[in-house]
Amino acid sequence: MPGSVPLLLADFTFSWLWLAEVLITVALYATLAASLNLVTGYAGMFSLGHHGFYAVGAYAAGWFVSVCGHPEVGSAVAVGVFLGSAVFASLAAAVAGLLVGVPCLRLRGDYLAIATLAFGEIVRIVIQNTPALGGSLELSVPRLLVDPRGLAEVSTFRDLFLAIGVAMLLVTLVVIRNLIRSAHGRAIVSVREDEIASELLGVRTTAYKIRAFTLGAAFAGLGGWFYAHYSGSIAPANFDLLVGIKILLIVVLGGLGSLSGSVVAAIVLIGIERLLQTGVFGETLKEWMQVEYALVLILLMLLRPNGIFGSRELSDLWGRRSPRKAAP
Repeated sequence: MPGSVPLLLADFTFSWLWLAEVLITVALYATLAASLNLVTGYAGMFSLGHHGFYAVGAYAAGWFVSVCGHPEVGSAVAVGVFLGSAVFASLAAAVAGLLVGVPCLRLRGDYLAIATLAFGEIVRIVIQNTPALGGSLELSVPRLLVDPRGLAEVSTFRDLFLAIGVAMLLVTLVVIRNLIRSAHGRAIVSVREDEIASELLGVRTTAYKIRAFTLGAAFAGLGGWFYAHYSGSIAPANFDLLVGIKILLIVVLGGLGSLSGSVVAAIVLIGIERLLQTGVFGETLKEWMQVEYALVLILLMLLRPNGIFGSRELSDLWGRRSPRKAAP
């Protein structure tokens, strides 16, 4: 019996490491989905190239760290480089969003989707043919905060990045939520509802669409920065079209125009995917994981065609006050 206690603790540690990795992935995809929700859900622009801005942010962060050298892990210089790469990645993705948005956002519907899809593929092909970015091979991103070696270091590394991922998600949600509740956000939503009527009322529709597109790209770049530092290496295969489709699925499943829906849908989809990957339900289900994953999506969309939350937020479920009694 005495020998079973360390084994039990080891199993618990392994389970927590697995759960922390799942939560980190949820925070990453929830951030990407919230940023795309600003573009698709609130501004009404159907974009299929969000994974391109995700890739721009990741490679911008990796390039920034490589230019700054290899500071000592955990030092003040390393922390400064880590935070500086976040700013640089967001700015690089925002600039890319501005460059794509100015010529493309005059398009509508399917034409805009095709243009943004082409951008995402162009980014991937350019990276594959740029030796300075690693080409078709991996680009290594040096560890700056914690170098995971051994079980204790791995646990510290996961806990740290879990906290960073949650902070990144909260900042994204707060900024987008406050924007949507402002006068600029109401103008963005009016473009989604009726662009012609918004123009007649004096709303500069193209300018607001570019602002929403650029801000969404900036937060996607922030997600790329997080992924680059967490994974330690990035490759063009990490930012293919399937990643963009997964982000879009999370947005649609959660509900267009619902930040709470993006977070809940990310928990549902990533949780189902990771549980099937572990083989906890048997090797047969693991082998048919892609089919079961697609079936779950089909069932969810049949049961909730407008998404889990529709256009509502989680606060709407308990934030409604009871109606006041009429005065005598």
